[in-house]
Amino acid sequence: MSAGIGIATGFFTSAAAGILGALLVPPFKELRRFFFALNAGLAFGFLCLAAPLRPALLRPAPGAGGGAPVASWASTLAMTLVIAYIATLYVPGNRQAKPILGLATAAAIVATAADGWSAARGGGEGWIFAANAVAAAALLGSVIVAMILGHWYLVRGRLPVAHLVRFSLIMAGAIGLRALLCLIGLLIVGARSSSGIRGYLAALAVDRGFFFWQRIAFGMVGPAAFAYMVHETARIRSTQSATGILYIAVIFVVIGEFGATGRSTWLWIGRATESTARPAAGGTGWTWARRTSRRGPSPAACGAAWIGCTSRRTSTGRSGWGCSSWRRS
Repeated sequence: MSAGIGIATGFFTSAAAGILGALLVPPFKELRRFFFALNAGLAFGFLCLAAPLRPALLRPAPGAGGGAPVASWASTLAMTLVIAYIATLYVPGNRQAKPILGLATAAAIVATAADGWSAARGGGEGWIFAANAVAAAALLGSVIVAMILGHWYLVRGRLPVAHLVRFSLIMAGAIGLRALLCLIGLLIVGARSSSGIRGYLAALAVDRGFFFWQRIAFGMVGPAAFAYMVHETARIRSTQSATGILYIAVIFVVIGEFGATGRSTWLWIGRATESTARPAAGGTGWTWARRTSRRGPSPAACGAAWIGCTSRRTSTGRSGWGCSSWRRS
């Protein structure tokens, strides 16, 4: 599976899993059937966008990761269950079909985690990628469903604001989980780096600062601020303001998560050639070091923090992928 295909597949599946999971939170009796059918249909659309990009169920692609078959089967099951869920909603008898929704959510989460595990390509750090994929699903789903929920207050003025307040708290929790996993990744990378945690973080904030701070701003700081504003505006029943803020929050989260998915995949997928480290002459006190290997840097060395690797030419003239860091001379 190519990098671009893997990025799109992981993003669409995470969004679908998050939306389905978020539908388990609000009460059916107050929001009624169409709200759940609309959001489930949106999740189904995301799964449909990811389906053509996946390897065949019975004939996986030669270069697919170990979790690719599991992700394909789980996403297919999720699509089937979502269709059954929407159909059951419109069966006479006012059925909620929550068990079917729960099964569809579980299947989509399995597909999301398997996509994340596949991104590690057997590098030994698949659990980081899988956990990040599930956390991304929670953030994407909560902000999208909350934005749609905000529109329900325009036509149902007596709808309790507690539902919107609850979703703002879920958003905040998902952002906190994303930040925690990012911190864990950075600490793992820094501990394994030859320059140490301090040197690695210095290289990250300076050499890769444009991408790193973009990830932090769009994926964490901005959404966290929006979650707080939504919480406060919802408490005073300013639901139109909360909905407008959620529009911006969706844009920030989509940019941040799509960018994070792209960087975590692009960082290490290439095959590198050999170790190249050339100390730089000069009196700056810091030297530029790059490590490559025939299998490429492990996800723990790069992908866990979504930053720090780049494609460059080696001393032999062959292109490869390597981890860049600063170290004390």
